[in-house]
Amino acid sequence: MPGNGPERHDDSSPEKWLGSGGAVLHEYLVDVLGGLVPGILFAIGAVVALLFPLFSVYQALQPAPVSLLSVRSLAVLAQWPTTLLFFGCIGVAFMTYVAGHIFYRRDPKEPDQASFRLLRRQKIVDLLLKRKAKTSGEAKPSSESKPSSEAKTSGEAKPSSEAKTSGEAKPSSEAKPSSEAKPSSEAKTSGEAKPSSEAKTRWTTRARCRWKARFCDVSKLLQADEQTKLSEYLMKDLGAPSADECEFPYPNFFEYLTKRGLDYLGPMVKWREGTDKEGRTTRSKLWVNVLKVRLMIHHPQKCRQIVHNEAHIRLASGTWYVAKALRGLALVGLAMVVFAVAYSAISVKTGWSIDWQVVIQAPGRQFWTILSPLVVLIVARYLRRKIDCFYHYQRMREVDFVLETAFAAFQGQDKLLGAPFYGQGATGRDENKPPEGA
Repeated sequence: MPGNGPERHDDSSPEKWLGSGGAVLHEYLVDVLGGLVPGILFAIGAVVALLFPLFSVYQALQPAPVSLLSVRSLAVLAQWPTTLLFFGCIGVAFMTYVAGHIFYRRDPKEPDQASFRLLRRQKIVDLLLKRKAKTSGEAKPSSESKPSSEAKTSGEAKPSSEAKTSGEAKPSSEAKPSSEAKPSSEAKTSGEAKPSSEAKTRWTTRARCRWKARFCDVSKLLQADEQTKLSEYLMKDLGAPSADECEFPYPNFFEYLTKRGLDYLGPMVKWREGTDKEGRTTRSKLWVNVLKVRLMIHHPQKCRQIVHNEAHIRLASGTWYVAKALRGLALVGLAMVVFAVAYSAISVKTGWSIDWQVVIQAPGRQFWTILSPLVVLIVARYLRRKIDCFYHYQRMREVDFVLETAFAAFQGQDKLLGAPFYGQGATGRDENKPPEGA
């Protein structure tokens, strides 16, 4: 009968399958691939960043030049037993999976705080650009007053000059198009120059703030009203007042929900109270984990998207840590190249003198050796930058999704939700009122 209790799913329905064996299989595949993808990425990046630099060091230490792709080297590899190569590949794959799983299971707090800092810095730059645009807009009318007066005088002088001319000069069709073409070309050039100058100003301001952020807090450049706007943005849009306090599930998540009109989820945000009666902090990721566990027990068919979101966050976190590790390996590879060139250029026989000819020819001779770690460094930097742009938003979305799913799943089932969420307002019901259909 409809309305006699919570919705029940048939055993043969797709929802029931996804809530039982299908969810387990999906979670297993996500776990395997989530650990394998960062491992493969790390293995490939490490080989590219270190293989050629290591060989360049080995070549510099040898008295006779050796080539990595020489016929002799390939012949040695061809003589290796097939069984040894097979088990070697299996061992590399196993170590790749273990390394990737370590990256996959690392704490997402560090990439989350890095993403928070980037979003905060971008907001500061936007506030500075708005202030600069406002000041330039106020100064613009004073600078335009002069051309307007000139146009007025020229406009007054024009009829007088036209009046002196004869009527035959009036219908000249050649002068009219030329006079019309001139303002259009000037407007076109001025219209093209304005966006380019604005983009240049925006780029220089961002670069200046990013450089200053390495040594000082760029928020000190803001005025009092801009500081207030920044604080409101951090608490109501990013869920935390600072990067140090940016910890899942975020101390100001209630303000984040209130700004978006999701006040009905507020009673489930128990960690917003700050401290309990004994003075202990109540902010903990266990609040969200408790909701996940209870959803998996009572409503497993509704947890597929939650597992999917968490897997994406874990994969992005693992990739962020891989990019961080590859950045260090790329720098080590470049240091190896510098060592190989310096060792080859310094001669002991001539009293530790430097052969500058070797140094000058190094970029050409060591082109691939320099390029391989440099490419890894650029790709690692690019990956970290892109992940920082969206990672914190995905973490906020995860908390919102868990709360909304719990609110919808436990409607009329407050006793299943249990402590500490159980009570008046937890899901819109009074704890003393029996559930529907009871």
